[in-house]
Amino acid sequence: MDRDYDGTLSELFESTDDSLADVRRFPKGMHYDTKLALCLTGGKLPLLLDDCLLSKRIQSEHADSVLEKFKNKLKNSRAPGQDAEELFCNFRFLTILDSVVPLTRTSAIDQVKSFKKKLKKFFGAYRSLWVVGAIEVEIVNMSGMRLLQTIENAEGMRKLKTCEQLFNLWVKPEDRNNDSYALIHFHGLMFHRSENELHAINRDLKRKSEWSKIDYQTMMKRLSREYEGRIKPLTLSLEHIARYIVKGGTDRAGKYVYLRYKHNYSNGSIPNDLSELESDLKSDIISEVKDDYSNWDHMSLTYGETIFLAQLTRSMMYMNRAPKTDKNHGKGYLIILENRPARASKRKKRK
Repeated sequence: MDRDYDGTLSELFESTDDSLADVRRFPKGMHYDTKLALCLTGGKLPLLLDDCLLSKRIQSEHADSVLEKFKNKLKNSRAPGQDAEELFCNFRFLTILDSVVPLTRTSAIDQVKSFKKKLKKFFGAYRSLWVVGAIEVEIVNMSGMRLLQTIENAEGMRKLKTCEQLFNLWVKPEDRNNDSYALIHFHGLMFHRSENELHAINRDLKRKSEWSKIDYQTMMKRLSREYEGRIKPLTLSLEHIARYIVKGGTDRAGKYVYLRYKHNYSNGSIPNDLSELESDLKSDIISEVKDDYSNWDHMSLTYGETIFLAQLTRSMMYMNRAPKTDKNHGKGYLIILENRPARASKRKKRK
């Protein structure tokens, strides 16, 4: 399998569903690259180490590419003599939560493709709208989030409620016995010269039947003006967003990514270790594995979930089947759209 393999994805996914049975978690303190190599080489998929969205090299390259698009938009949108900071009000950060589906090869990739079509159709209806964003699949551990109900954490409770509502909408009764599922969503940056039009788009989003089934399913926000107690330059906001949206469904804190669950929407009072909460429920699993359970990082993805996410994000990269010479080759999970303004109608001159 080479970098240009597209095929039917059957080779990539032939062992995906079976690999999820590997419920081992990574030891505490293990380096990110070591975790990824341990899973993918053990899963006989070493070529994915540098060809999926879990690869830090791929994340870095794609973040640089996205940031370049952001900066070009900022540069081309400024009027002569205009300060870049004056365009803060014309940008918005958008999140859309689409669905929660089982961790199966067909459920996840089919839903991602359907979601992408809906996004392109929605954004394409607005003149002069510019959008660059990414579809992301995050593995959410529903059992872990429920265990955290014993801890005071408003952000975590809101995410749990949202995921459970999507879970009830999308997951069939026969598929509801697992711990983890795929949360399919979109993060993107929008630009429009008219704030009124941005308000109208936000209003239309909240009226879309597929994205208005639950609270907080769509969230459009102004960019942050403060960072670490200081005024945050627009260029720094763009840099942070570019890194954030190409993280491949993993947890990110600053410049660092982790193969761990993100049980809330932001960095909050979440414990680093769930072993005390989880041990009673996992006694059946503990007896079946040979690893030292006490040394597991119980916030980490399992080996099987990591393999699944690597394979899925790799197939998402090549959804657009762009040729190798195309600048968007391997970036099929991105939404890149710049709609042209409406042309002024030309009136015929009277003779």
